[in-house]
Amino acid sequence: MKKYHEVQLRIFHDLGYLLEKNNFDHLSIKQLCDECHISRQTFYRYFQDKYSVVTWHFELLAKETLHEVGRTLTWLQAHIKLFTELNKEKAIYAHAAYSEDYNAIRRYAYRHSIEIYTTTLIEYKKIQPTAHLLFQIDAAAFIASELTFRWGQRGMKESPEELAELIDSVLPYELKDIFERDLIQSSQYFTRSERYH
Repeated sequence: MKKYHEVQLRIFHDLGYLLEKNNFDHLSIKQLCDECHISRQTFYRYFQDKYSVVTWHFELLAKETLHEVGRTLTWLQAHIKLFTELNKEKAIYAHAAYSEDYNAIRRYAYRHSIEIYTTTLIEYKKIQPTAHLLFQIDAAAFIASELTFRWGQRGMKESPEELAELIDSVLPYELKDIFERDLIQSSQYFTRSERYH
């Protein structure tokens, strides 16, 4: 399993080298395979298509960040952690942010976030979502994913903390309250009020 994961990471990072000179949507599997020194058959053993290379990596990050919103992390804490990791892979995410394909990371992150937050609400918070709460989940996922990838397109100029605080300030209040009601604030992170007082 470790070797399998290592190959996936190598393909992911080799994709980053290609994106420095190529448009993501126009990049072919053959180019990626040539860069990785693997056959197409080997590539398809690990990934469904070029978009799944990035979505696979995003899922890894989401497990320790977005999946923990309302469980062990506040929205702000989770977004700081997520944006910090995205920033480390700036070469890939900044370029992938431009793709408008249905399977591209920008659209996938939105759909995946809705799924994560709905699951947390039902299975962890034990709350059956009303139409009102489902709308708020949709809004939270859209706001965060859209602004995150605009951040990528602009070269990630704001720090992860700055972006997380900006997004945190516009998330639906009722949904945030439900998710964060029983959480103990981590001493590692600060809320806006703690940071500026």
